This record gives sequence, structure tokens and C-alpha cells, in this order.
Amino acid sequence: MSQTIIQTHTANFQSESHDCGSSSAQSSAFTFTGKNYALCRIASTGDIHVKFGTNPTATLEDFLITTGDSEIFKIRSGDKVAFIKEGSSCTVNISILN
Repeated sequence: MSQTIIQTHTANFQSESHDCGSSSAQSSAFTFTGKNYALCRIASTGDIHVKFGTNPTATLEDFLITTGDSEIFKIRSGDKVAFIKEGSSCTVNISILN
């Protein structure tokens, strides 16, 4: 049985994709109108480690998202997501959901 998930996006919807490398890279800072927090979905075509903050640097010791999986996090307005690949090259997609 397949399942379809429908997410209603507000005017605050933001999404960006990046190539992952063997050194840490960052997303842009996400800002939310009228609120301090929002949900952030991160998906990747390869194994990556992620870290959040105003100027984060990801290491291979940080939170792991495995190939083909996605995770949802609650992040603060103004924060960025740092990411680093583990293994082969990949693409990471970061989406603010609400």
C-alpha cells in the first residue's frame, strides 16, 4: 500500500539544494515571518552529517542522515544548516515546511 503525504506550504516556504563535499558547507540563513521556529525537512542522495546554528560547521560526528532518508527538525529563525558528506558525492535538499 502506497502512502501520499500532503504538506500545505505557507508563504514562508523556502527550499534549496546543494552539492555535498568532504568539507562542511552551509545553507543560507532561514528567516520566518511572524514566528521564531519552523519545521525543516532535510533529504539527501547520500549519507550526510548535519549541524544547526548561526554559523555551524558539520563534522562526521554530527547527526547522520542516510542515503534516501529524510528527517524533519524544528529550527530557529536565523539559523543555518551545515552539512558534510560521508562517502561518495551527493546532493542535499533543505526545505522549510511551515
